[in-house]
Amino acid sequence: MPSRLLEIKIDGRPFLSNRAGDAYKEITDNINQDDPLGFSQEVLRRMKNFKPSAPQDRGQAKKFISGAVFEYLMAELLVWHKILPFYTQASMRFVPLSRFDFLCYNARSPVVFSTKISLAERWRQTAFEGDSLKRVYRQAKCYLVTENESDASNRNKDINEENCIGIDRCLVMGKQELITLLEDLSKITFTATELINPLERGKIIQM
Repeated sequence: MPSRLLEIKIDGRPFLSNRAGDAYKEITDNINQDDPLGFSQEVLRRMKNFKPSAPQDRGQAKKFISGAVFEYLMAELLVWHKILPFYTQASMRFVPLSRFDFLCYNARSPVVFSTKISLAERWRQTAFEGDSLKRVYRQAKCYLVTENESDASNRNKDINEENCIGIDRCLVMGKQELITLLEDLSKITFTATELINPLERGKIIQM
């Protein structure tokens, strides 16, 4: 079965319409998609051994492509579990300096995912965005997804000790914990965001 992302279009263009998309299609070619856990593990394995054919995609550019492929894998898992609709690279009007890799919108409890192959200090931005989101949506959830188990363990220790406000859990791609969370989220209804009425006050007269 081909990637589910092949069926998705944004503004009339295929979701996988760039060099990173081409890499994702090549990496996921002929992978058994009956099991999301096994699928994600195989994608990670192939991603590590992937060698871009174009010279311009090597070196630093390869790191960018790997990061994009990692995001596509997260999108694949969301679609797989029918966690739809969702937004990518989403900024929210009342959440300052926010740019969520994935936003699954629910009026009471939106869920966001930040996807980073390795964390370094970049988890701090996720913590800031998650904390800002929770100030507006008290029941919101913010998850950080990485490939690095050691990084995830360190961050979860901080979360458990309440030293990492804003992030609910750091999850490892290719592990059952992430799949279990997605199975739970698949039971929640997510929607498109509401349209905001620009009018604060006024009496309408129509004929």
